[in-house]
Amino acid sequence: MAARKHAAAPLSPVRSVFLCFLCYASTCICLSSSRPLKLRRTYSREFLFAIDRTTLTDINPADAEELRDCGLLQRPALPPTPTTATSPQWKRHRRCMRKQKRGKRAGIQTRLAASPHRPAIPTITLANVRSLENKQDYLRLLRTTSRTVSECCVLVFVETWLNDSVPDCAIQLARLTCYRADRALVEGGKTRGGGLCVYISDAWCSDAVVVCQHCSSLVECMVIKCRPFYLPREFSAILLVAIYIPPGSNNNRSEALYELHQHISDQQTAHPDAFLILAGDFNHANPKSVFPQLHRHINFPT
Repeated sequence: MAARKHAAAPLSPVRSVFLCFLCYASTCICLSSSRPLKLRRTYSREFLFAIDRTTLTDINPADAEELRDCGLLQRPALPPTPTTATSPQWKRHRRCMRKQKRGKRAGIQTRLAASPHRPAIPTITLANVRSLENKQDYLRLLRTTSRTVSECCVLVFVETWLNDSVPDCAIQLARLTCYRADRALVEGGKTRGGGLCVYISDAWCSDAVVVCQHCSSLVECMVIKCRPFYLPREFSAILLVAIYIPPGSNNNRSEALYELHQHISDQQTAHPDAFLILAGDFNHANPKSVFPQLHRHINFPT
């Protein structure tokens, strides 16, 4: 009688779905808001208290449906139907929030990586090797393991310490053309040491010629005129100047720079539309004092 009286009582909002359940030894009666339902299977009190509201593996589908009607088991959520309101809307992110910036695939770094031998300005590797002859194995190893060195357009080496006893075949590298300027016998200068060597990649330029060589006790320079396969229309050629100023000429830096300026100015007069590149070891001499119109890329000691 107490159960009937409780079932006939008005329903509160909290008990609108599930009121209570009474467990007996033989059957299970669930009291809901509509009418009492009698299940076809017997369940223990411990089982009903430990019931999982998401899955029931020990009950057949018919009994599981009855338990869902009583509110003991939740119904599986159906996937939402695609509508215009629930369809994914692509948000418009700000430029600073994008992971990939615009124009990244067509950037200058991507184009140079795709065609490394077609840059507007050639890539240059500069080093003071101090005897080039005994470092040939190391250079071959760098060209094999380092992509930066293997795809470089120009290799400039100073202090090669080469002389007439070293033939060109001893320092030749594959797919590179060698241009060397050994230290000459000059008055007041050292006979050993110095020297310049420039390697130009055959994939970048095959039309190169030495237009000027100069060696004195103050400065050593070699000017190479290059006409690469890819050259901007603004330039008629590229003048590559390899320079080495010995450390003994620190007291005469102004004289060394004046001597260097004289030879380079002659080539600029002969080739006014050429692109000028100075690369070498200046030993604390500032070339901006005689070439103020040039831009200095390396402004720190190396």
